[in-house]
Amino acid sequence: MENSTADRELTATRRIPAPRAKVWAAYTDPKVLATWWGPDGFTNTFALCDVRPGGAWRFTKHGPDGKDYANEVRFVELQAPGRWVIDHTCPPIFRLTATLTERGAETEVH
Repeated sequence: MENSTADRELTATRRIPAPRAKVWAAYTDPKVLATWWGPDGFTNTFALCDVRPGGAWRFTKHGPDGKDYANEVRFVELQAPGRWVIDHTCPPIFRLTATLTERGAETEVH
């Protein structure tokens, strides 16, 4: 019997008006990542961001409601410049996979 996760998967695709190398840097440079990660209105404080397979990422998202949200992540896979996989290891537990595909002068993030 196959162990499928299809009933628990979410998929989104977005085009970013930037070359793939620049989008990849936004995912892998902690200084840049801290400026955009999370929902609109949130800011981040990174305690650790060891961007390598097996590396840890610990950070706090600061919500516009004044609440802090602790996060712990493990980098699973980094295939420059096209695939980025992380496991969010504290509740809610999930895996996030981002693939970056060149589309002319833009990058499709899926």
